[in-house]
Amino acid sequence: MSAENILEALTDNIVVDKSKCIFCGHCAEKCVLDNIRINRAPCSGACPLGLNVQGYVQLIARGQEDRARQLIADVLPFAPVICRICDHPCEHACNRRDVDGQAVSINGLKRYLFAGMPDGELCPAAATGKKVAIVGAGPAGMLAAYDLRRAGHDVAVYDAAPKAGGLLRSVLPLWKLPDSVLDGQIAMLEKGGVTFHLGQRIDKAGLGALQAAHDAVILALGAG
Repeated sequence: MSAENILEALTDNIVVDKSKCIFCGHCAEKCVLDNIRINRAPCSGACPLGLNVQGYVQLIARGQEDRARQLIADVLPFAPVICRICDHPCEHACNRRDVDGQAVSINGLKRYLFAGMPDGELCPAAATGKKVAIVGAGPAGMLAAYDLRRAGHDVAVYDAAPKAGGLLRSVLPLWKLPDSVLDGQIAMLEKGGVTFHLGQRIDKAGLGALQAAHDAVILALGAG
């Protein structure tokens, strides 16, 4: 039997339980025989953050909303914010458009999942003893703080503004991103151990002081 026929025979023996599979692709990545082929749905392929879009839509349809939320939260630290500001390229690629011209309301479903839900949780790893200062409390600074704190580092964020959020707070209209939603995500960082020092403008002398007191300094100053 040729190698091609062997692989075809092995593939024919694969049985997929479609009531459980969400086409995440992990089986294809981990298969030691390299005989599983899964094409990503166009909606997932269009997501710049790599979300398993068809996965959480399937889980919602099955009534497994907690699993759907977790699937998103594993990739998006600030899902309640993202679902309000995303321009949903996934919907432009949705196969449903070829059926009746209208995409599945993917971002609407994501927003539905997190509406009225708790702010989430930041669970730090074991303490590393490393200290990191972040200058800038906008989107980049917040994400850096989340990732570094989750890795177990002590994180302090400095910003000249009286409130954290950067352009998320100062540019986006309240109807698109209410302060309460943004404040909830900042509170989640604080509960996880991130320290914010607001109303403090860091000049060159201040930057030198931060470098002397920390193992690393990240400048997340923003386009402004």
